Amino acid sequence: MRKISITMSIFLLATLISMPIIGTAQASIQTFTWLPPYVIRGSETMFYQTYIVGYKTGETASLQVLVDTYLGYPYYGYRPTNVSAVKIWFDWDINYTSTEASIDNPIQIPAYQTRIFTINFTVPSTTVASNFVAHTYTIYVEYVNATTGPKRIVGTMQISWNSVSPSYRFAVYSADQADVMDLVIKYQSHYSAYPPTPTYFTSIQARLFAGQAVIEATTGSLRYTRGNVTGAKIQYQTALNLYEKALSTERDWGTTTQAATLNLTKVNAEAALKNANAAMTEANAAMIVANATMYQSYAWLLFGIGFIIISIGVFVYAAKKPRIP
Repeated sequence: MRKISITMSIFLLATLISMPIIGTAQASIQTFTWLPPYVIRGSETMFYQTYIVGYKTGETASLQVLVDTYLGYPYYGYRPTNVSAVKIWFDWDINYTSTEASIDNPIQIPAYQTRIFTINFTVPSTTVASNFVAHTYTIYVEYVNATTGPKRIVGTMQISWNSVSPSYRFAVYSADQADVMDLVIKYQSHYSAYPPTPTYFTSIQARLFAGQAVIEATTGSLRYTRGNVTGAKIQYQTALNLYEKALSTERDWGTTTQAATLNLTKVNAEAALKNANAAMTEANAAMIVANATMYQSYAWLLFGIGFIIISIGVFVYAAKKPRIP
């Protein structure tokens, strides 16, 4: 009986020693990536003044989490890991979990390999998650001791929103807020392609429209920074309409000016052709006069030569004529 107790004690001790080993078999989260259809992912300088990934309320947000099998302290190595849950917790105190793994159906990742898990969730309303705050979040990976038989969670790995670079906070956009961002992008595209300068707008009226658009957009930006999303949407829409009107006016002006220029060029060409024809006619007349003068000169020359010949004949005849004694 004593030997049995000693044997059981040794077995229990071995079990207790092995339990920490099981508990340290952690899955490592390498990185995570937010996927479209977000409204914006990057530096937001109009309201939040930070890096954000923003989704419109009611849309489906998607997050990909890359998990590997690196073992932490004290092993610093790789072992097969049975992932039972991949989830994200937000500061509005709600968790969203991937449907790819569960404690009943864990996914085993072989040693030295990685796997991507996707978390999809519907972005809550702004009454649940404020759209005036850039939210923080934490990603968790839970793993169990086996893929079959009785299973229990033996550890959890976590990574916070600011553990990667760039660090994106999460923004919930209202419908009007998402519309404002679309209008801002369109307006800025117009402004970048066609700045309101005489180089791009030769029409004074078009330049005035473009200038008014800049004023409306500036005011809309100010309203947005103050949280007046509805007012910002109205003014950015007005700014975009004015810019499009400026482009339309410039196009019409350019078409009219081009037509007038072409017509003037045609008139000038026709006038030049008439002048050339007149000059040709004058040249032909001058040539006729010159030819007549030349022929007249030839006639006078021949007349002169004939007169000289006659005069010589007369003198010769006079010299040879017999004189009367």
